[in-house]
Order: sequence, then structure tokens, then C-alpha cells
Amino acid sequence: MPPTRRRGADLERALHQAILDETAAVGYDAATVEGFAARAGTSKPVLYRRWPTKFEMVLAAIAAASVESVAALAADAGNLRADLFVLLNGVTTIFAPDKRRTMLGLLAAADADNADPIDRLLLTRASGLVADIAARARTRGELGPGDLTADVLTVPLDLARNDIVVRGTIGDLRVAAIIDDITIPLWTRHSHLSSGAR
Repeated sequence: MPPTRRRGADLERALHQAILDETAAVGYDAATVEGFAARAGTSKPVLYRRWPTKFEMVLAAIAAASVESVAALAADAGNLRADLFVLLNGVTTIFAPDKRRTMLGLLAAADADNADPIDRLLLTRASGLVADIAARARTRGELGPGDLTADVLTVPLDLARNDIVVRGTIGDLRVAAIIDDITIPLWTRHSHLSSGAR
């Protein structure tokens, strides 16, 4: 009996997994569309119909893989500090060594033409998560009524991402320092400032 032909979402999931597995095995630079196709048990045209370049193939696979993980980071842990711990510890998990290696390869391959999709992957979705965390904290009375700018909101993620990219990981003490010494004081101060005081 011939194997069932994969279509739609099933095929796309299989392609994403093959792309991630191949890139993790050989690194971004050495990965090829031929390798992706072979690992997925399909042909290069199947991949090229969806994404025109290797860069976009890998970026799409990373984005798809992070959707479920990112959704878990938005869980309400009960207070601002706990919410931020869930977020930053989750970011460490998402960028485990193999995924970090792939992301570093993507960053090295980025240029003016393809930097925007990476920015959306790393910042736009993350900005929504921290905005939700801040909104819950405001509702609980942990923050003042003032809006936080995007630059202020993304400080914890920016710092955590820097540690992960440079050092490969981020420890509990560093997470606590980012939250207790930097993020909560910064958010508290800015949320109590009127827009005119900024």
C-alpha cells in the first residue's frame, strides 16, 4: 500500500520539522534545500512553492515552532514578578542550544532585505507578550496607570536575548536581577509618570 500523501497543514508541519532537524544537524550555513527535501521525503519544488529562499524556509520553521511555546509564556502566574519569570525562563527554553545555533545563522545571513522578518519574529510577538504582562500588572494595581513605551516594555526580553546570544544561556540569578533590579523598578517608575513628565 503506497504511503498517504501529505497535504495542507500536515505537509507544512513535516516540512518545518525537516528544516529544523536538518539545520540543527549541519548548521545554517551548511544546510541546503536539497537536504531539507531529502529529510522531508519530498522534492525541492514543494519547498520553493512555499518559500523562495533557504533563509525564508528556516525563518518560517522557527516561527512555526515557537508559536506553541510562546503561547505558554503568556500564562498568568499571579503577579508581575512571577509572570516575568515565566516569560524569561520560557525564552531560554525556546532558544535551546540547537535553536540558538540556527538563529545565530539566520542573524549572520540577514541583510537590509530580510531583516524585517527577523525583527517581527524576535520583537513584535514578544512585545505583545510583555504588553499583556504589563496590562495584567496594571489591573492588579502593581503598576501605575501610565502607558509604557515599546522600548521600556521590551527591556527584559532585550537583556535576556543578549545573554542568550552572547553566552548561550541565562541563569536564575541573572533572570532575578533583570526582573528585580531593572524591569520592575523601570516599569513602576514609567507607569507612574504622566505623559508630560516623560
